[in-house]
Parts: sequence; structure tokens; C-alpha cells
Amino acid sequence: MAIKARKKAPTNDIEADLMAKAEATPISRTVEERIATRAEGRYFTLLTYRGTEEQKDLIDFAAATERMSIQKLLEGIIMPYLEEKYGENFDNQ
Repeated sequence: MAIKARKKAPTNDIEADLMAKAEATPISRTVEERIATRAEGRYFTLLTYRGTEEQKDLIDFAAATERMSIQKLLEGIIMPYLEEKYGENFDNQ
């Protein structure tokens, strides 16, 4: 079992201010890092996507062409877009 290091107590106001800012500063991660991090954990149904018969056929064709499941196909399109557009702001809220 690893022993956790204790947090060092600040010795003056300047050091206390710097430590507080360092703890409050969000860690900037790449889109790929955020996607990988959010992909960990418990899975459950996010949504049910409705479309026409022709749209379903197109998605089926695309998934078969890419040799992947419809889930993986749509996840590979949706999650990178959402992470790039909203991920960093979501992490910093």
C-alpha cells in the first residue's frame, strides 16, 4: 500500500495564496485525453436516436463499411465533437 504525502502547510500569506491558486487551476487536457477519461466508468443508455428508414440504412451501411458497430461509429463521431466544443468548459464549471 502506498503512503500518501501530507499536504505541506503554507508558511506565509504569499505561499498560501500560491498554493490556493495551484489547487484551483484546472489541468488542461487534450480532446483525446478527455475522451479517454470520460469513456471510463459505468455505461448506460444516453439516448435513443430517431431517424427515417433511409437514414437507418445509411448508418447500417456506414457501420458495415467501417467494420464496426453502430454504437462505435456514432460514438466516434459524436464524442470528439462534443469534447472539442464543450469538454474544457464542462471540466471547468
